[in-house]
Amino acid sequence: MAATTDESSLLSETESLLASMDTTAFESHPPRPVAARKRAPPEITRSVELRLLRKAAGELEVQLTLLQQQRRSSMLVRDTRMQMWQQLAERQHRMRRHSEAENLRLKSYMQDLLSGEGVGDALSALPKQLQMELQQMTQPLSPSRSLGILKASGAVSAVFDALLARLDAGFAQAADMFRESGLDTDLTEPRSLAEKKTRRLGRPCHFFQLADLRLSPFPWRSIGDATWHSNREWHLRDGRFEHPVADRADSTFAVNYRTAHKTLGERQLVHCKFVMRRYVMADKMVLVLASQYDGENELAGASVHTVGLLGVRSVDLQSDEPDASPATVLQSCLHIFPSAHASSDVAAETKARQLMGLVTSLFEDDVTFMRQRVDTLMLRGARGRRSAQLLGNGAAAYRPTRITFCGADPIC
Repeated sequence: MAATTDESSLLSETESLLASMDTTAFESHPPRPVAARKRAPPEITRSVELRLLRKAAGELEVQLTLLQQQRRSSMLVRDTRMQMWQQLAERQHRMRRHSEAENLRLKSYMQDLLSGEGVGDALSALPKQLQMELQQMTQPLSPSRSLGILKASGAVSAVFDALLARLDAGFAQAADMFRESGLDTDLTEPRSLAEKKTRRLGRPCHFFQLADLRLSPFPWRSIGDATWHSNREWHLRDGRFEHPVADRADSTFAVNYRTAHKTLGERQLVHCKFVMRRYVMADKMVLVLASQYDGENELAGASVHTVGLLGVRSVDLQSDEPDASPATVLQSCLHIFPSAHASSDVAAETKARQLMGLVTSLFEDDVTFMRQRVDTLMLRGARGRRSAQLLGNGAAAYRPTRITFCGADPIC
C-alpha cells in the first residue's frame, strides 16, 4: 500500500516537471555553418616556400663555412706543432752527426800522430793552431784574459759607455726594427732573411741585415731565461774580461775579448767589445745587444758596429687538445754597420767588407751554439718533467737535474 502511494506521488511530480519545461528543449538543431578557409594562390605559396628555403640554405652555408674554417685552423695548428718538433729533431740530428764526425776525425788524427816514434814527436808535428790552443790551455793567463786586463783603460771604458747607451734606445725601437725586418708580431711562419738595406727606421742608411723567425714547443719564459744565461755563459767563456756594469747589473753584461776566425783561407784576429741587456715583461722577453769589432793585422783600421734584438714571446695556437705543448715565437734581427778608420779608398773598403763578412760568420756561429744549447736544456727539462709524471705517486721524491749557469738560478 505504501509503495503504491510513493509511485503515484513520483509520477505526479514528474508530470508536473515535464509540463513546466519548454517544449523546444528536446528539439534537435542543425549544426552551425563554418566559413571555408580561403586557400592562397599556388604562386604565392611557392614564393613563400622558396624564400624560406633560400633563408635556410644561407644559414646552412654560413655554418658550413664556419666548420670548414675550424677544420682548417685545427689542421694548421696540428701542422704547426708537428713542424716545431720536426725542426727541433732535425737540429738535434745535425748536431749529433756533426759531433760524431768531429770525434771520429779527432780520434783518427790522434791515432795517426801517436802511431809514430813517440808522443814528443807527435806533439811537435801538430799544426800551429793546435799548438797555440794547447799553450793557451797550459798558460795561467790566456791571451784573451790578458788582453782584457791590459786594455781596461779609459778609452775602452768610453767605448763600453757608448755601447751601453744604445741598449735602451734599441729596446724602444724594437717594434719598428722587427717590423722593418719583416718579422711582424702576428707572424708564426718560420723565415730567415739576409739582405743589404738602404733605409733604417725611415732614414737613409747602408747596412747588412740578418733576420730570423722560428717557433719552439716550450714555454716562452723558460726559453728566454735559457737564452739569456746561454749568451752570458758563451761570451764570458775562457776567462774573458767582464767590464763592470753599474746600471742594472743583474740584467746586463759587457765583455772585452779577442777572437779568431778563418775567412778567405786565412785566420784573422778580431778585437770585440760586446754588451747585452734583457728586458722582461708580462708575456715576453727582449734581449738587446750592441757590439764593436775592430780588425787586427791585415784588417787593422777597419771596424764594424752591430745592433741586435732577440724577442721571445708566447703565441696562442688555439688548440683544443688539453695536453698540447705551448708555443713560443723567437724573433731575431741583427744590423751590421761597416766603417773604416782610414780614408775611404779601395783598400779601406775592402777591409771593411772582409771584416763585415767575418763578423757575420761569427754571429752565425754564436746563433748555432745558442740554439743547440737552448734546445738541449729544454729537452733535458722536458724529460725530467715527463719522468716525474710517469712516476705517479713517487713524483714528489723525484727531482730532475738542476741546470745552472755560473751560479745563477736553476732553470729546472
